[in-house]
Amino acid sequence: MALVGSYGSKQFVVGRRRIYTVSDISLSSSIEFEDKENGKGVPIKRKKKENGEELTINIKLIAQCCNVMDEFESWKKMKSAAVPYYFLLGSRKLSTYKLVITNVSLADIHMAAKKGVISSATLAVTFAESGSKSQPLLSKQASEENRQLAAKSTRHCKMVKKRIGKSTKWKEMSECFNGLSD
Repeated sequence: MALVGSYGSKQFVVGRRRIYTVSDISLSSSIEFEDKENGKGVPIKRKKKENGEELTINIKLIAQCCNVMDEFESWKKMKSAAVPYYFLLGSRKLSTYKLVITNVSLADIHMAAKKGVISSATLAVTFAESGSKSQPLLSKQASEENRQLAAKSTRHCKMVKKRIGKSTKWKEMSECFNGLSD
């Protein structure tokens, strides 16, 4: 048997007697933004956080290779346990962090005519990054970028104050607020 990939105790294999492998894989990643206003009331978008990666796999279950309902129940137990593992495809990790199962569903169910049992179905499993114990690295990166932007705007305001000197008027300070949108 050839090992295609694994997640925790589940191994995806292809052989003469057993075919238990992933048929489709989809990866996604998203970022959340928040709207802020600069000094003139113009909205600007700031990166709030990155949500990390989400992975969805489809597994074609066939009654000759496994019991479809038992397999579905075992994936549901893994989801309920919420223990994160690395998802390996071949020998490569698909994510920096371990993944936890967030959703398990069974679709495209075909019943055996004589036995009244499920002969085949498609199992869909969705995973999400579990992140580190304190905070995901991606959120730390977004916080660092926002901190750098705030420091840049503060430096700009100080520079404008030096140019204006001691005769500070509110109209002259508006230039300081204009720099925030850069």
